[in-house]
Amino acid sequence: MPDAPATLRHPRCPVCGTTRQQEEPFCLGCRFEFATGNPPRPPRPPQPPRLVPFRRRRWELHIEADRGYYDSLRQDPVFPTPPPPIHVAPLRAAVVVLGSRPSSRFRTQGVDLVKPPPDPGMSASHAQLDLQYDGRYLLHDLGSLNGIRLQPGHPRLGREESVWLRDGDQFFLGSWTRVTVRHSWDPPAPPSPEGSERPTRA
Repeated sequence: MPDAPATLRHPRCPVCGTTRQQEEPFCLGCRFEFATGNPPRPPRPPQPPRLVPFRRRRWELHIEADRGYYDSLRQDPVFPTPPPPIHVAPLRAAVVVLGSRPSSRFRTQGVDLVKPPPDPGMSASHAQLDLQYDGRYLLHDLGSLNGIRLQPGHPRLGREESVWLRDGDQFFLGSWTRVTVRHSWDPPAPPSPEGSERPTRA
């Protein structure tokens, strides 16, 4: 006749009363140690959420006259002498239209690329920048007469082509206009408490 199983020393947990399952060393309810009799460890206090400081990305266009691009076109307009100073245009909208007479509509920003002296090769609405989900801008032509070039002497950007822009990228349009894309980061803002309104990413 087989021997009867030995009676467990702690059929129930002396702390929470949970039934001990076979030879479990710990109580499944409160983690009481049956072998040593050590009381369960106190639960860890809840930790506050870790808030990451918010930083806003800023995009700018640095617009200037480029003699090398002008010479590559072999055209009639006279290059301005002296060249006009660099014009910096911050980007503040998700859709940005570049040209000689760009229109600023709802949610659209117009950037005038014709600063004195005016670039005669610039169309009224020459190019467009569209802000993408990852925070970068996408460049494409709006059917301009002279198109967009990524390098002097290179073929024009196709009407159906689009180009992702990164910090330091350049493109050329009109008779002598060079546009350089720059981005920087605002200083970190104090983190907002959980549930409060955060600023919208640009």
